[in-house]
Amino acid sequence: MKFSKYLLIQILVLLFTTALFAEESALESNKKPIPNEGRLTEAVDALENAKSENDSVKGSREGSSTAKDENTTTDTNGAPVTTTTSTIYVNSRTAFEISAGDKETKVDYIEYKINGGDYQKYTSPLYLPAEGITTIAYRAVDIVGNKEAAKVLSVTVDNTPPTTSVKPVEKIFVNEDTKLASLNGTYKIIAEDKVSGVDKVFYSVNDGPKQEYTGQPIKLTNGGPTTIKTSAIDKAGNESDETSYVINVDNVAPSVKIVESQPLINVDGKFYAKKGTTFSVKAADVDSGISKILVKLDGEQEFTSFADPISFTTGGEHTIEAKAIDNVGNESQPAVMKVMVDVMPPSTLIKAEAAAEPKK
Repeated sequence: MKFSKYLLIQILVLLFTTALFAEESALESNKKPIPNEGRLTEAVDALENAKSENDSVKGSREGSSTAKDENTTTDTNGAPVTTTTSTIYVNSRTAFEISAGDKETKVDYIEYKINGGDYQKYTSPLYLPAEGITTIAYRAVDIVGNKEAAKVLSVTVDNTPPTTSVKPVEKIFVNEDTKLASLNGTYKIIAEDKVSGVDKVFYSVNDGPKQEYTGQPIKLTNGGPTTIKTSAIDKAGNESDETSYVINVDNVAPSVKIVESQPLINVDGKFYAKKGTTFSVKAADVDSGISKILVKLDGEQEFTSFADPISFTTGGEHTIEAKAIDNVGNESQPAVMKVMVDVMPPSTLIKAEAAAEPKK
């Protein structure tokens, strides 16, 4: 009888030790790699090593925030629940795989519950269709009835792709529905995602190779109609549709010329203006059109806007310089005209000669 009691005590101690060891084994056996997109295997180690970042979650390219907080609560059946809260962004294509191991005996089954629902047995990867914060509680039970302290993973499901747009850095000219800019213009891409944040942004120019946008303004190299295509991927793996921004690049300077109201007169290689002659400036631009015409006279320091025909009231040589600027800022080469003005009237002289004496 004494021997039986002693044996019974040994068995109880052994069972108690085995149960503790099994519970610790269950805590250490789960493994969880978390890819950016597609399949996601959930277990303890990756959660406990989750990287913590301080950057803001929302915004164009501000980064994501991953925080971790662990505490212990009580489950509805009275068993302790180890809660691990980590901000992880996923989409509904992400698969959650739960695995478990037991060093002493064997795992009987794994069970889970979502958002506080009832526990159900795990048989295949889990998918989360609804957007928003979702919690998955999971635990394993071995064949002798040891039940792991449940763990809770909190994720944010983001199924909404980011948006992209192109914004010119410099002012552009809009003629009806046509946007025009000079070759000096640059462009930045605005990418936004309100949930998980933007991960990467891509663009291409005129069906050229797709390249990653680094944040530096894009500078175009050729004139004519140009299409900038953009797309983005957020931190949950959602990819936006490609959007197009069309800009007409005007890289041709306007033409300008000085026109006299009547033909000039060539006198020994110098061109004289007839009295009453006026001078106008004509400019043309095929693409964006003329914004302004500027002139300066006789070596003035600054150009001024041309408004009325030019005329000269002082004699001598005069110089007219003119240039034009189109609506996107392209500037013509100056046109120069030198003209002589004679304001002195001719003088006349009458000479009287003595009458000849009559012949005798």
